[in-house]
This record gives sequence, structure tokens and C-alpha cells, in this order.
Amino acid sequence: MYPAATQKAYQHQLRDPYNMALPDANYRAPDGIPLYAIPGNHDWYDGLVMFLAFFARHESVHFGGWRTRQRRSYFALQLTCDWWLWCTDIQLADDMDQPQADYFEMIARRMDKDSKIILVSAEPGWLYTLRTDNSFEILGYAANIAGNANKGFTIPVILSGDTHHYSRYSNENNAQFITSGGGGAFLHPTHQLRDEITEVRPKENRKTLQPIQWLKKPTKLSLQPSRYPDRKRSRNLLRGNLFFAVTNFDLAVLLGIFYWLFSLAIFVRNRLDTYLVIVAAFVYALDAYTRYQNGDGVRIGLASAFHALIHAGVVFFLANWVARCNTNHLVLYDEWYDIWIRLSVTALEIIPVGAVIAGTIFGVYLAVTCAWCDMNHNDAFSAMRLDSYKNFLRFHIKGDEVTIYPIGLDRVPRRRDWEKNTSAAPGNQDQPLYVPKMPLQPHLIEDPVVVRADAGTTKPPKV
Repeated sequence: MYPAATQKAYQHQLRDPYNMALPDANYRAPDGIPLYAIPGNHDWYDGLVMFLAFFARHESVHFGGWRTRQRRSYFALQLTCDWWLWCTDIQLADDMDQPQADYFEMIARRMDKDSKIILVSAEPGWLYTLRTDNSFEILGYAANIAGNANKGFTIPVILSGDTHHYSRYSNENNAQFITSGGGGAFLHPTHQLRDEITEVRPKENRKTLQPIQWLKKPTKLSLQPSRYPDRKRSRNLLRGNLFFAVTNFDLAVLLGIFYWLFSLAIFVRNRLDTYLVIVAAFVYALDAYTRYQNGDGVRIGLASAFHALIHAGVVFFLANWVARCNTNHLVLYDEWYDIWIRLSVTALEIIPVGAVIAGTIFGVYLAVTCAWCDMNHNDAFSAMRLDSYKNFLRFHIKGDEVTIYPIGLDRVPRRRDWEKNTSAAPGNQDQPLYVPKMPLQPHLIEDPVVVRADAGTTKPPKV
């Protein structure tokens, strides 16, 4: 639940859309379309209190025509005689606690031999192997539970969200690793995705986990010819950051205020040490911000230092330009009312101009580093607030095959593009309350993906 797991957020961002999509024909009826969910990192920000309040109750919670059915934050569902769905909870610590492990071990004991598992995790750990988190280990733990059952289970499909785009990798056994986070709050890029991931393995320094047996070590994952949006479009979308000062007006104004405060320091003490302190302040602040978002590294340090020097140079220019343009010299030691007048004049001159310049610099920095330096992917795209390129998956299971239909929607109607559905009368409650003025144009992102049950075969770990 983005950005915080509050009751209001759950109501307005989750429950209300379900109510509008399929109004509840009989609110008192316990029966309805089953609805299941696993928590993500934002759902855990309140300790999972609100998630459990909505999804893990003894009595079903109504989401329009849907009904919750689960009792935990993780679950397993038998889809057909042979196919199962295992949905794990990675928790904030990226770990699987003992109750969850015991649950899936119990499920594995009850499953028939040669069953097929669609494994679901809140995070695509295979995309995060270069990061310090351990989300891929949860998949490994769940896979080992399946392997330890010694019943010939296979895991042909591994699904996740978290990253707000669509991408699909596969390994040499044709197991499919699919990220479909198209319902996210904003779009994430795809141009940074590596064509091959060669070091897919969990960390081995945690005694509670065994190596993943259903993947050879190290395993190479190959990016299939499908990502949504495609690489070129993903980079082109970064042009929207040129308007950063408009789309992120509040941050731009804050930067303009800092420009003004640093300019005042120059007016009072126009010496070399003042300039050095200003440069140091920019370098420290922007380097800390960049490292917090992207981690450590020489590339990170050089990019943030260059970014800081540009801001500092603009401040020096603005301060000297304002000093020359004002007829009264900007020396702040006169009467108090004279000081306040001069402060106000310089604020009106520097803050608006500084906001536009600083915001534009910040936006260009995000665009360039995201496009070419493998940095700031989240911030560059969240700053543009793109709600386009939504996607979701449809599954068709028949015998030993599952066919996956990845569906994309390039453009989502804006608020003004919706209208009340006149067909949604009290006696016709199977219709949505609102419909788009122009028909939606969903399409297949790629050809349907057919996966056989023998893909991604598990092997019991050696004892």
C-alpha cells in the first residue's frame, strides 16, 4: 500500500476501486469472487496491522463483489489437480520466519507427487542480485521446501511485482521469471535491465538457508525479447524530467530557498572560505542523498560531486548578479527595517529564479544518470509521476501446460476521462460505477507464454 499502510490509504486506493469496478450486489451475502493478496514493503510499514485487518479475518471482508479468504499474510492455493500457487511473505527483513516455513512444509506434505508450483514473491529477487537485500533467498527457501518433499515437484513459473514494469527472464530449464508490477503508483524504467543475469544465487552466509537446488550455481537468466515499456521508449520518457521544476514545484522552491540563503552568506562575507563552505555543503548533501538511493561507489561519488558543483556555480553567479543589479549595496548591518527590506528584495529576486534553475538542473541530473549511469531509476521516474504502461497477467491452465497472457495498457484515462455508468442501476449491479469516455485499448505485450510442467525441475538437496 503506497506510500503508507494507513486505513485511509487502504480504503481510497484499494477498497474503493474494487467497489467501483464491481458493486456488491448483496452486501450481506458471504459468497463472492475470492480475493487473495500478499503484502509488499509498504504494507509492512505499520507492522502489517492494516493488511491483516483487511485480509486475514475469520469473516470475509467485502471488496465490492470480491471476498477475502485467507487467514495469513502468505498462502497456498490448489488451482487444479496438479497445479498449485505458493505466495510467500518476504517481510521487511527479507526473511522467512519459522511459522511460514512450517506452513509451506505442511502444504508440501499434503500435495500429490509431481505437482507443479507457481511461486510468487513480493520482490523480484533475480533483479536485485547486485543489491544488498536478501529477497531472492526467500524464493530459495520456498524452493528448498518443495525439493525436500522428495515428490518430484517442479516450479515452472516464478512471479513478482514491486518493480513497476513488465519483464520476463528464463533459465536453461525454461523456468520463467516474470515481473509484473504494472499496478504500481508510478512507472519504473526498463532500459537498465541487463540482457543476462549470470549470478543468480542466494547468499550462503546464512545458516538457515540452503543453496537453491532447482537452479544450477551460478545460473544464467536470459532476458526474453519482451519488456514493457521497451528500452527505447523507457529512455525517451526521461525527457519529462526537463519539467522537474513544474512537476515537483515544492522541491524546486526549497532548492531556491537554499540558493537564497547561500547568497546571503556571500553578501555578508564575500571571501574564499565562504565559497568553499557552500561547495562543501552541496557536495555533502547531494552525495548523502545519492548514496542513500544508489549505494556506494566511485561512479556515485563522481556524479553527485559534479551535480553539487553545478548548483554551487549557479549560486555564485546569482549572488554576484543580484549584487550588481541592486543599487543599494547588499551589506546587512543597517537599521533592522532596512535589513528586512533588503532580505525581502533578494528573496523575491533569487528564490523564483533559483527554483526554476535548480529544479531544471536536478531534473537533467536525474534524466542523465538514469539513462546512462545506471543510477536514480526510482527517483527519475517517480519525479515524472507517470501513470501509463499499466500491465497485468492472465493465466490459462490446461493439463501440463500453463499459458500466460501479459496484457498492457499504454494510456490510462485521467480523472476527467471517466463518467458515470448509466447501466449501473440498482437492479444491474454487475456493471462498474464508472466507465471511460473512450474505450480502453488493452493489448498483448508479447505472444502468449506457454510453459510446460517440466520446466524448472527441483532436485532434493544433498545431505
